[in-house]
Parts: sequence; structure tokens; C-alpha cells
Amino acid sequence: MLIFVGNYWILSYFCSVFKMMEMLKSLILRIADSKKEPVGTVIDSDDVCHSKTMDGILKMIPVFNIIYSFWSENNVQFDTVFESLKQCDSLLTKLQEHEDQEKKYINTCIINFDEELRVIPLAPLKEMLVLYKKYRETAGINLVDNDMEYIKEYFYEFVRRNHFFEKNSRLNSVVFYENLEVASTALRNNDYHKTGRLYQVDFVETRSIDRYDGQWLSDIKPTFIFKECLDAIKNYWSGSMTSNPKAEYLFSGKYLLRELK
Repeated sequence: MLIFVGNYWILSYFCSVFKMMEMLKSLILRIADSKKEPVGTVIDSDDVCHSKTMDGILKMIPVFNIIYSFWSENNVQFDTVFESLKQCDSLLTKLQEHEDQEKKYINTCIINFDEELRVIPLAPLKEMLVLYKKYRETAGINLVDNDMEYIKEYFYEFVRRNHFFEKNSRLNSVVFYENLEVASTALRNNDYHKTGRLYQVDFVETRSIDRYDGQWLSDIKPTFIFKECLDAIKNYWSGSMTSNPKAEYLFSGKYLLRELK
């Protein structure tokens, strides 16, 4: 049995190496700004990982920690939770009015007209808003619509750390694409790459590389409740593929960019 297990893992290792070698022979693409990632120059992924995104995510980590308990324990859409923070001051006044009338719940339509009618318990909602108000005053921030994407990106990292810790972080990797259609769609849709273009990738040194289906993350809508988001993110990190995958690679290492032929 020990021999069988040993042979099994050896076989699995060589199969993964073979798949990786085959992948490296194919056309791999990256969206990049040539001012930051010069064409024909050896680039280390550690030097270019999500600088702008990272700044936004770091600001939103405390916000995620504030909303986590409330969102995970109440059947409420993500955009409703986000809107409640943006409406913090006026909503706290409304909650006080409800408390004065000895009400224990508030309708979601008061916060977000787009969510189907349901009720939220006052106590945990008020607790979340009070915590956020203190953080907002201390940090001197006011949420804007783009911050929702930063919170989502940290949620991906949160799930990885807690359920897939062996996987390399999106924050410590660069993203590559395996076909022109997926890469072109990402170029059109991703606000972080407005100054980017598509380039061909040549691998120089690979520290880690894993293949995922970005469709799982693209499918996450602001209307999702916590469990829907969590399930989609887990599917992404597990490496499972949808019926219409948007295959992407998270890469750590050194590479060259070349003009597309």
C-alpha cells in the first residue's frame, strides 16, 4: 500500500509537470502597461503585483471586517449592506426612530429599493453601522461605488486564506490568459487595465502557477447574499471549471512580454 501511494503521488507529480510543459508551449497572454512592464525586459511578478488594487484593498480590509458578521449571519444582498454603510448617518437616525417605536426590524426597501422586500434585525445592523462610523471618522474615508470591487477582491483573499491557504494569493500573482477571446474580454471589462494592452508572455522562471476559471468571479453580482458569494469564490479557488470557462493563470516568477504577432 505504501508503494502504491508513493507511486500514485509520483505519477500525479509527473502528470502535472507534463501539463505545465504543454501549457508553456501555447500562446499565453497578459494585459499590461508597457511603461510599468517594458516589452522585452525580464520582469519579476513581485515588482508589479496590483499596486493600485492593493492600495484600495488595504483601505477596505477594516470595512470588510466590520460587515462580515452582519452579512454572513443575515440573508441580505451585498449591495444592501454596502448601501447601508454609504447611508450610515441617515440610517442610524431611522433606526433610532424604529427603536423609539419599539420595533425590532427594518425593511430592506428603506436601504435598497432593488432588493426584494425582507426585514433586517435592528440590533446587528445598528452595531455594524456604529462600528463603521467610528472607523470612518478615524480613517477619514467615505465609501464610493468603486470600493465595492475592492471589498470583493479582499473577500477572495479571505476565502483563500481560510480554505485554500496552499494556493498562491491573487495579490502576490500576475494574471495570464490562455486565449485571445478571454484576454480581449478582460481588457474591455477590467477598469484596472484602462491603460493596458495585450502582450504575449515568455516564461523565464516559474515559482508557482495555477489555472482557474475567472467566470466564477465574473458571475458574482451585487445582489448576491453571503453564501452565494462564498460558494462562487470556493469554486474559483478549487480550480473547477464552468461550462463556459474564462481560464486564467495566477503566476509568480519572472517573464518577458512580447508584441503580439
